[in-house]
Amino acid sequence: QSSATFLPANITHCRRGAGPLASSSILSIVTHGRALSQGRSARATKAARPLQQREAAAAIPIAQQRRAARSPMTRRAWLALAMARATVADLSRLPPPAPGTTRLYLCRHGQTDWNAKHQIQGSVDIPLNAAGEAQAAAVGAALASVPATLVASSPLARAARTAAAVIAQGADRATHDGLKEMHFGALEGAVAAESDVYTETNAAWAQGDVDRAWPGGGESPRAVETRGRAALEALGLLGQDGAAPHSHVVIVCHGRFNKILLSSLLGRGLERCGEIQQGNCCINVVDIDASAPVDAAAPATEVVLDYREHLAAVDAEL
Repeated sequence: QSSATFLPANITHCRRGAGPLASSSILSIVTHGRALSQGRSARATKAARPLQQREAAAAIPIAQQRRAARSPMTRRAWLALAMARATVADLSRLPPPAPGTTRLYLCRHGQTDWNAKHQIQGSVDIPLNAAGEAQAAAVGAALASVPATLVASSPLARAARTAAAVIAQGADRATHDGLKEMHFGALEGAVAAESDVYTETNAAWAQGDVDRAWPGGGESPRAVETRGRAALEALGLLGQDGAAPHSHVVIVCHGRFNKILLSSLLGRGLERCGEIQQGNCCINVVDIDASAPVDAAAPATEVVLDYREHLAAVDAEL
């Protein structure tokens, strides 16, 4: 089955794919293994998938398996990431981007403790937790075969750390302030579900009031759109006079930022940004016309949004 069939547009979770287990991903698997296993003894055991485990393990050199098997706790985390890499679609086998466009792999960062508690982070610089480190390793494995020439991110630690897991041969590495998460003003640190202001503000946006900002110095969707598009111009993805400087770019940002930017680039309207889902370490693939003006109405075409299949085995361990 071709990857073009396997990853159609307008699909949120792509199912089943196969790709070789890159040896470079083994280091990440072993490195994050112990951290993943902390505190697991008190949790309910997840349903095993023995056939998938055997298939994934078969792709690993025997010596690597033996080293990992010395510690049962380490081996569980190692095998979870091996399964994630063995079942992920090879994103490099998608149809190539059209001439003059840049294929953008827009990702969200891995999990933090505040994510786990459903606290609003915004501009607060919260690091990845152990689960987020494992998710970052998995997204790095999923993108290992993508010929990216630029890996960029928000400068906030949770995004920059996730981007560091994406190793592209010869790629430039950049951060840009315009890629930071939306500033939530006085709501930063609050639990979203417990805030009436959070609910009211999101409802106002859905009704078209996209210039409404969070109280206490926060931003509006319009403000985030403006700085996000300016960041893409600075990185060579919009407003280019000549040929696009990059054909494939990976950018790691944040949940709300991604929703707003995708709604803008795809011409859906900022009022619909809440309709887009963004899980931790998801991958969105869009093709951008790099020659389009910075304020073009819909300079990008959707390939796939909120792709998370590469995280299935990792999440099963959490």
